[in-house]
Amino acid sequence: MLILYIFILFKMLHINEVKSRFNKGSSSNYWLHKLKKNEDDYCDNYNCSIKHRVKFDGLCKNCYIFSGQSSLVSTNFRTKEVKVIEYLRIFYPNMIWNIDKMIDRGAIHKKIDFMLELDKIVIMIELGKYQMDPTYEDERSIALLEYANNKKIVFLRFNMESYMEKSSKKLIESCWEISEKSGCILVKDNDEMDFRLEELVKEINYWIEEQENIEDNITISRLFFN
Repeated sequence: MLILYIFILFKMLHINEVKSRFNKGSSSNYWLHKLKKNEDDYCDNYNCSIKHRVKFDGLCKNCYIFSGQSSLVSTNFRTKEVKVIEYLRIFYPNMIWNIDKMIDRGAIHKKIDFMLELDKIVIMIELGKYQMDPTYEDERSIALLEYANNKKIVFLRFNMESYMEKSSKKLIESCWEISEKSGCILVKDNDEMDFRLEELVKEINYWIEEQENIEDNITISRLFFN
């Protein structure tokens, strides 16, 4: 009995450490996660379900970067996503953003870059510069609605690359560039980057304030597209 007590105490201390690092969910969720896997070579973040041979302080490479740990793991690993989530955490410090949330419904297997679940709506943010194929977008919308479980969905497609401004027909250059010296992805235009991130926050705030008045099951908003 003493050995069993010590084992349970050790596990609970480990759970508290993981919870404090991520602030995501309860210890019961964590236990279900580990029992389902029944292995120790998975990431300690209970929201992560991918097996990793190499871990960083108990985390997979992806979760390690997003948890605000050392950036020395990879110079170009998820640079754009990290930039966005750092900005969102400044403006929404008390909200939990799910990162790389897997939506697995039917033929749709899609990771959502950032997702915020509120009382009435689910806000999903996807980074990218390319327009979606209409057929695929319809199939994805159905899958997202199944996941949301009767909540309204606001899907924000956010582009930080170059695009053609509709009104002026002016080409707006990308916020990013690749350093010729180091090969690293760097912010090219801080003013443009700040402007786009500010617009993203404005869009999020608008839908948070309007969540009681949203009628459509799914709303798709595209920021900085042709």
